[in-house]
This record gives sequence, C-alpha cells and structure tokens, in this order.
Amino acid sequence: MENYRSMRYVTRVVLGVQSSTVSRAVARFRKTGDYRTKPGQGLKRVSTPRDDNCLRRRNFTAKFLKNMLLGARNVQLSAQTPKFLKNMLLGARNVQLSAQTLRSRFREDGITAHVPTHGPLFTR
Repeated sequence: MENYRSMRYVTRVVLGVQSSTVSRAVARFRKTGDYRTKPGQGLKRVSTPRDDNCLRRRNFTAKFLKNMLLGARNVQLSAQTPKFLKNMLLGARNVQLSAQTLRSRFREDGITAHVPTHGPLFTR
C-alpha cells in the first residue's frame, strides 16, 4: 500500500472499512484487472420486461389523464403511488413486487419525482 503502510492500517484508519472487503477487491483486481463485481451477481429480477412496460404505460397514462382533467375541468387528482401501482400489477399480471422495487424500476427509466421550485430566479 502507499507509504509502506499495511493493508490493515489503510483499511481501518484511512478507508474506515473492514480489511476483508479490501482484500477481496484487491484479489479480484489481481485476477480480472477490474475491482468491480461482474454484472448479474445480485438477485434475479422479479419483474419481466413485459411487466416493466405495463408499469411504464400505466404511469404515463395516469399522468396524462391527471393533467387533462386538471386543464379541462379544474379537477385535482392525487398522483398514483407505488403502492397503488403495486396492487394494480398484482391484479393485472399476478406479479408480486415491493413498493421499493417499483421505485427502482422508475429510477432506471429516469422517472423521478420533482418538486417545483419557488423563489427568486437566479439567471435570466
């Protein structure tokens, strides 16, 4: 390690992690030339691409209808929550997903919640 420090010192003091974590990363780097884990080493996906498309379509349709009703009749609807979409997917496609998995799927697709900013404009 740098400055002739032991790996144990660097892991505990400098990095603040367990030495076994670093030793596994170093061994992986020596073996493969890369420190990252191989893709596909985690849990298998619960939902299929077809299930993901169903969620995506349902979410965009709900947003469109919400905006259309708000513009036409000034009717305010609440956004569909991941829990609601989870129950919809269970009924429509018989797929059991957690709300956190739904949030992860939306994040993968770039669908994120945005809070409108209020305050002075800093640029013109």
